[in-house]
Amino acid sequence: MGAKSSKVVSEAPSSRSSFERMASVRDYFTARITPLEDVTPPAPPLVVVLRGHTKFVTDVVELADSRIASASEDRTIRVWSLAEDGTADGKPDVLSGHTDAVRCLVALKDGRLASGSRDKTVRIWDISENPTAPIILKGHEGYVWKLAELADGRLASGSWDKTIRIWDLSGDAAPLVVPHGDAVRGMLALKDGRLATGGGKDGMINVWNVDSQSCTKALELASHPKYVAALAELPGQRLAAGGGDAGRRGEGFHIRIFDLNDGPHQAPKVLRGRADVWSLVTLDDGRLAAGGPDGVRVWDLDNEERRPIGFAGQATVDGMASLKDGTLASGGDDGTIRVHRVKTYEYYREILRVTEDVARKWFAEDRLGELFDASVLQYDELLTIDDDDAPTGLGAVASRAVVTQARNLDAIATTLKSAPSSKRDACIDDLAPRVLRLVKDEELLLTFEQRLVSKSAVEQLTPSPLFRVVLNFKFVAGPRFVLWLDIILFLTLFVSFTRLTIVGYGYKGLHGHNIERWYRGEKTVEIILGFIILTYYSLKEALNVYYDRKRELAVRHSDARNCFFKLFGQAKLPPLFTTGPQALRSLTKLLVYAVKGPLSWRKKLSLIPRIVLSIIAVLLFLPLSCLPGRSVKAFVFGVVPSILYNTLSLLGLPRAWRSSLWNWIEVTSLVLSWTSFARAALSRIPVNLAVATALFLWFEVFDYLRYSAVNEELAAFVLMIGQILLKLAVFMFVFVLILMMFTNLFYLRMGNRHIKRYFDLHDDAPNYLDHPFNNLLKSFYSVLLLAFAQEFDPDIFHTTIDRVIFVFYLFIIVIVLLNVLIAIVNSQYADTSARATKLFYRGRFELVAETSDFLRMLPRRRNIHSETIQQVAAMIKREVNRGTVRDAIRGEDLREEVLRIQRETDAKLLEMQAKMDAILNAVT
Repeated sequence: MGAKSSKVVSEAPSSRSSFERMASVRDYFTARITPLEDVTPPAPPLVVVLRGHTKFVTDVVELADSRIASASEDRTIRVWSLAEDGTADGKPDVLSGHTDAVRCLVALKDGRLASGSRDKTVRIWDISENPTAPIILKGHEGYVWKLAELADGRLASGSWDKTIRIWDLSGDAAPLVVPHGDAVRGMLALKDGRLATGGGKDGMINVWNVDSQSCTKALELASHPKYVAALAELPGQRLAAGGGDAGRRGEGFHIRIFDLNDGPHQAPKVLRGRADVWSLVTLDDGRLAAGGPDGVRVWDLDNEERRPIGFAGQATVDGMASLKDGTLASGGDDGTIRVHRVKTYEYYREILRVTEDVARKWFAEDRLGELFDASVLQYDELLTIDDDDAPTGLGAVASRAVVTQARNLDAIATTLKSAPSSKRDACIDDLAPRVLRLVKDEELLLTFEQRLVSKSAVEQLTPSPLFRVVLNFKFVAGPRFVLWLDIILFLTLFVSFTRLTIVGYGYKGLHGHNIERWYRGEKTVEIILGFIILTYYSLKEALNVYYDRKRELAVRHSDARNCFFKLFGQAKLPPLFTTGPQALRSLTKLLVYAVKGPLSWRKKLSLIPRIVLSIIAVLLFLPLSCLPGRSVKAFVFGVVPSILYNTLSLLGLPRAWRSSLWNWIEVTSLVLSWTSFARAALSRIPVNLAVATALFLWFEVFDYLRYSAVNEELAAFVLMIGQILLKLAVFMFVFVLILMMFTNLFYLRMGNRHIKRYFDLHDDAPNYLDHPFNNLLKSFYSVLLLAFAQEFDPDIFHTTIDRVIFVFYLFIIVIVLLNVLIAIVNSQYADTSARATKLFYRGRFELVAETSDFLRMLPRRRNIHSETIQQVAAMIKREVNRGTVRDAIRGEDLREEVLRIQRETDAKLLEMQAKMDAILNAVT
């Protein structure tokens, strides 16, 4: 049983929606508070994820009874119990009472828990079975940022009021107040009884001798350029310090290690990092863990050649704790606590570079299931080793992790395919519950979108045999039902639209009969039915946009807020937003800086309208700020950064949605369909509107085909055509420019000539009133016809200059560009043919991810997973026997495809050369 307290508040079921619970991307294939039924992991998980906080987890400590306490900006402290298998045991006990964010914790030797808060108080909590009311220590005039228990049992607290206070917890004695050079951001009680502190702005480390009556400075070390936020003691009386504000050369990104036995002017050992360091912890094996805005980094101090191992599953980490069982607990900005079983450097190096040889070795050791777990986990934790070629940025890191996972799963599948049947079956049975856990994870695919994983990386993972199993079961569980529902409704809409247009213009039926006599009574039914179906599609599209926007703003808000504060730092302005007038003054000064400051004109044009929009938003919010639970500060920190750096997403156009051409086609189709049915209800549909609507409805037909509900080959072919058209975009741009160039030349040469008999492009053309180069628009049309029809009347090019220009035009178009077009199409066809399976499963991946939000609105269809372990094992066998995509295109098949394309290209070139010779003979 967990400890109780007079301030304990029973925790209601979480009201947070899914996109909030996975703000920095939730775990998958890791332990949860409520584990999935009927799926028991074969071994303690490498990562346990504790959920309950609604805001940034600022500190984590281990209590004397091995429970874990966590502090958060949500003003609560949660006390967690872990079961023997390492998973969470029930709900946490919640300690509430602080009136502002809880910043720090320390576990006292007598079993109590101390906490410091931005409400300027320190609280001592009794977390025993029969708790008493907490003790409140007041006196600080600024945020209480760090706590440390001294060797004699007293408690030291560091504050932004530039003081250290040492409290005697045994009585009511006044605390010992020690002035500090600047705000105290780092504090550590050393094993020898001394106290180490790190400050803000001055970047100094102070080591204090503490006795019952005084606290005197024993050593002062120059550390970081701006501030010291984290301290950790290493073996051999060494002190590690981390800080921030890197400056121009990135000095603040480094960790410095000092010798406490040396003097103040020593040269510290430097560990070069990539981001600020907010937390440092020494692991039991002597390694050093650092937390900050790039997640967690683990340094091997015994081997300086090794770069740190990175875990970025939590995008930003502040509080960390090394637990007695050797695990590492970290608190993140997503409100979670992750308990890591940190493996060795060699272990992580191997799972990041899995080959078929590595997979066979693990298979021989009966550890292929463990390799699968590790492969999934390396994406969940965004595992990296900070080599020189290591990517930076969330999207790049996540994409690389997905590609690594794809390579690992392919190696596992290849090993299983070539293994003896008896041992293979046993290994598949071991893999089945692990794969089933992924199948039942509702939010699995949404993490890819949140982490900005590239489409090419998704395309590498989705056709892997083991991931195909996941996609197939997820598709059957709900998206297939939604897809067929959409297809049936779309066909009904298309038929209704077609009937409205046929009757409206008096067209005949299939057998030439006039259908108006039997249709007139059904027109109202067709229109009402069309409006109902369009309402369904519109609501479904709006729901997709809504959830995409929510997720994107939740994930990108941290980056936007960092950029927001960085902008204030560049302007040298204090970000004051406590009251409405303060917020308006700060934003107005920022606007003045944007107008007059040393920014590029492009930056000014982008920034000024957004700052103005932010000021307007604050003005509109001020009348609401007097309501309970509303504050200007929370509004500014929550909304204004998104206005400045995610404007389109905030206004309702999330990046994931607006980057898809098919989404724009669907919206255009909806607008045209609504307009058409509205006009049909009033009178009849105009011809041009009917043509445009029919065109986009046919585009929607291809959109449904690409989602593979009917046939895999058909869907892959549609996707191939789309990829080829995208690759032709640059060619078409150059082609149009060349057509415009010759349009200009022909118009200048022949636009002012008098009309002659048969003055047209073709010998058999009628005698028009004007000739084909009469104006620029018609000249462009004529040049376009010449490019594709290649039939002309030689009489219109009757001068030598005209013929020279025309021959040059034919050479550029026929010999150069059309042959380039043939080569491009052949090359892209070969490429997309090889990628057909990848494109197919990427389309299925997008469908499952897109419909997951809609399925939340259908409780009876949500997460219908009736699969058994036996069914999953059978599917794994089938997909493994099909092989990987690399198996399908390797070796002789690929070489034969290249030779076939070469033969087709040579034949086309000979044909075009013969046609060019005929044209030149006709001209001369």
